[in-house]
Amino acid sequence: MKQLNNILCDFINTFQLEHPTKGICFEAIVHLFTESLNIKVNSEIHIITINGKGLDVLYILNPELGEDFQTMFVIEDYEVSFNHKHGLKLKGSSAEWGSFILVIQPIGKNCTEPTYQELNAKAFN
Repeated sequence: MKQLNNILCDFINTFQLEHPTKGICFEAIVHLFTESLNIKVNSEIHIITINGKGLDVLYILNPELGEDFQTMFVIEDYEVSFNHKHGLKLKGSSAEWGSFILVIQPIGKNCTEPTYQELNAKAFN
């Protein structure tokens, strides 16, 4: 599905992250930088586009992060940049973290089969 944000499109195309039938789901290293936090974690990332609402949404799928960790990011709500070395960068602020920078560095092009099965189950329920 065609993403609405051009920077996000460049990121997806450069790293060849879109599967023709399974969409955009891939393994990545996630870095979160705030005034008081510096977190680095491996996670699967799922990106969807909601055309009817004009939104691109990025999900961090690591269950170890816990319920208090923000895992959904509407791309249009953040300052977005991309470069080949560092990956996708979201800069913004949230009630939970204050000002933050989130960096997504792909290390794979697919999610695990159980993750795809779970995403498909949620899509059809």
